[in-house]
Amino acid sequence: MENPKVERTVNYYDSLSQKYDSSYSAYLKHTHEKLSERVKIPAGASVLDVSAGTGILGAKILEKFSPAMLVLNDPSEGMLQIARQRLENIKNVTFTDHLAEELRFDDNSFDTLICLNSFHYYTDHQAVLSQFSRILKPGGTLYLQDWNLEGWFRLPNFIVSTFSPENINTEAAKNISLMLKNYGLQEQRLDRWAFRFWKFFYVEAILNMD
Repeated sequence: MENPKVERTVNYYDSLSQKYDSSYSAYLKHTHEKLSERVKIPAGASVLDVSAGTGILGAKILEKFSPAMLVLNDPSEGMLQIARQRLENIKNVTFTDHLAEELRFDDNSFDTLICLNSFHYYTDHQAVLSQFSRILKPGGTLYLQDWNLEGWFRLPNFIVSTFSPENINTEAAKNISLMLKNYGLQEQRLDRWAFRFWKFFYVEAILNMD
């Protein structure tokens, strides 16, 4: 891990992992509910949770849907260890520790990609979207939900980015459609909303068949 911004972010979540769920309970409850009410995963799909954290979303996916394969990926070993404990002995779940910019999966590996609460931590959004386009099957769906750098949220985002040890690289929803289109991902839905001092966007996009 050669990028110091990435290393600081991963180390922060390693140290936070044991108390992450309780420390951010309201935020996690809200964001996971918002995503869960929108996502639709076909039975038998192959699914990647790109930054799975402690596996909260993975558990919800297994409860609500019937994927043939669920991969929970996170570069923080501390967070991934909690996810392993939460989902131990479930046969169709595997765990990986790749950076989002360097996802080491074969081309066309997944029917569904989910990226929740993590896009603003990535140092290179273009590299991440290139990886998403590469590993998603043609006709597959990307679900992306994250902070929205628009309006008054610029101030709290600036405060967090100034004082937090994490890398903060927040994107505005208005830019997402164009970014996705550049990688063959056609937007199907885009929602915006606010919760407490956060602004969020949710987007779902399908990878072109050609």
